[in-house]
Amino acid sequence: MNCDDALDKLTDHHHETLAAHDAVAVAEHLGACGGCAQAYCRLQAQLRGIAAAYAERPSTPVRASLRARVKAEFAPGPVQRALAVLRRPVPAYGVALAAAAPLIAWLAIGPVDSAPEPASDRFQPPAPARIHDYDATVPLFDRSVS
Repeated sequence: MNCDDALDKLTDHHHETLAAHDAVAVAEHLGACGGCAQAYCRLQAQLRGIAAAYAERPSTPVRASLRARVKAEFAPGPVQRALAVLRRPVPAYGVALAAAAPLIAWLAIGPVDSAPEPASDRFQPPAPARIHDYDATVPLFDRSVS
């Protein structure tokens, strides 16, 4: 067996999932090759470290309570959340600002004058026509005149 074949089968050899003749061949190669033996030792140390880290992991209820405490302590308040929403780059904010700009400019340029205009400056409609000297017996139009 060469080094490439042995290195490909190291994980299976560690977990003892190789066939009997392959396991014997890998073991004999590890006894004869120092580089592959060193790679096998590194693999064993890494797998032990992973197993130890997994064993030290807190249980699910402990992790849930830790998350809840961290969230309660470091969660942003309502003001920070509102400011975060306003700081988001939303295209609608630009449209709203562009739509409000003329109104803001109109209010800034001149105050609204609420004083009534003098009566002499206002438009006065003409007085209604009055009919003088009307006689109901006389026809209004002379139809003989052409």
